[in-house]
Amino acid sequence: LVANYPNSIGVGMFGDITHPALIENFVLDETCEIHGSDRAGVIGRAEASGKSGIDRVITINNVGNEGKVYADTAPAGILGNANNSSLAYITNCYSTGLITMENAESIGTSDHNAALICGWLANLGAEITNCWSTAEITNYQSVERALCRVGGDNNKFVNNYSTFATQAKVVPAEAFNTGEVTYRLNGGVTNSSAVWYQNIGEDEHPTFDTSHQIVFLKSDGTYYNDGTTAIRTIATSLGNKVSVFDAQGRMVRSNVSASEAVKSMTPGMYILKGESKSIKVLVK
Repeated sequence: LVANYPNSIGVGMFGDITHPALIENFVLDETCEIHGSDRAGVIGRAEASGKSGIDRVITINNVGNEGKVYADTAPAGILGNANNSSLAYITNCYSTGLITMENAESIGTSDHNAALICGWLANLGAEITNCWSTAEITNYQSVERALCRVGGDNNKFVNNYSTFATQAKVVPAEAFNTGEVTYRLNGGVTNSSAVWYQNIGEDEHPTFDTSHQIVFLKSDGTYYNDGTTAIRTIATSLGNKVSVFDAQGRMVRSNVSASEAVKSMTPGMYILKGESKSIKVLVK
């Protein structure tokens, strides 16, 4: 994806969104670039003019941005701006690329409201949960507002991680390599309900890829893999036979063994249904 609109406001894979927008379950890789003038990110901006209550909520879940974002005002890793009373709930999202100015001459000048996750949340009660970033960033307002630029203290930040942004838990860069952040993002969960995975020693950071391994904590405080992946835990969670549905709810495999459930499937999000519960699995 290359979105190249350097003179436009609200630029991204999704330019403008509003309630009841639900954006989830994909990653923009390192080849992706987003260029705008103002309010750019995976989503450029959310707006809720004239709305109140639930009608102003937009939800972003399980989205990653490993690419580059350029804008001279409010470039951000995920959402450029929650605008006009929009209330953003952002969960399990991350950025690892570059967030900077469209005009290179602006780099290093006064604040241009860049942010690792969201360029503006106002003060309406937005919630940022289980998000993290190792992105390179310029022109952010302050370390206190580098994860998300905000208008007050009414927003909620829960279990987020950064190497410097103090709205998150500040950790050393190596914590993203060793499995520490992956384990903490999962809240210590080590079964198929985990969201984050990491092959320690291979992956530079947490991933949504369910073919990668779950992270465990040793008694000495270090982190390790034992070979367990989300795929291996399907049978434990759902039973030996499952049915597989695509993201549109269409059945694509019926009553197959758990070990074969997503083998050779086209990359994408699938729902695996067992006897008593269902889980989502991302195939890459």
